[in-house]
Amino acid sequence: MWLTLTEAITENLRNWRANPDDAEPLRALHRLFHTLKGSARMAGAMTLGEITHAIEARVEQANKTGGAPLELIEDIETAFDSVIQIVERLQRGESLEAPATEAGETDEDASVQTVMAASSATQVAAVVEGATGEAGEEAAAQKAMLRVRADLIDQLVNEAGELSIARARIEGEMIGLRAPCSTSRKT
Repeated sequence: MWLTLTEAITENLRNWRANPDDAEPLRALHRLFHTLKGSARMAGAMTLGEITHAIEARVEQANKTGGAPLELIEDIETAFDSVIQIVERLQRGESLEAPATEAGETDEDASVQTVMAASSATQVAAVVEGATGEAGEEAAAQKAMLRVRADLIDQLVNEAGELSIARARIEGEMIGLRAPCSTSRKT
C-alpha cells in the first residue's frame, strides 16, 4: 500500500512540476497525502503523519490559490523525499525513534538522540509549513520535548494514586466531623 501511494504521489508531483497551473495534480496530491497521513497515523507512525499533514496543508494552500511558485514545489518534493525515507525505514522494520542504547551509552545520550530525532522531524515539518505562526509554535513545543524513564512515570502514577486515596479518606473524615455539628444545632 505504501509503495502504491508513494508512486502515485511521485507521479503527480512530476505532473505538477511540468505544469504548475494545472489543478488536477494538486487535487490528486491533496487526496493522496491525506490518505498517506491517515494510513501513517493508523499504523502508529505519528512522525510520518505529522510530516505528511504539513505537506498536505501546503498542497491544499497551493490548490486554493490556484498555483504555486517553483520554490514551493521544490520544498514539497524535498519534504516528500524525507517521507519516502521514513516509509523505507518502516518497511525495513526500523524504528523512527532514536536507536536503542548501545553498550557504554548512557540514558542521557539516548535522551539527547531521541530529542534530536524528534527535532529533525519537526524541522522538516516546519520547513514545509513555512515556519510561521502556528507551525513555528508547534516546532518550538516539539523541541522542548523531554524524555522521562518509564520507572519514574510508574512511580509518579503510584504517588498520584496514593494522594487520591489519602484525599478521599480526609474528605470522608471531614464529612464525619461536620455531621455531629449539624445534628447538635438542630436540637
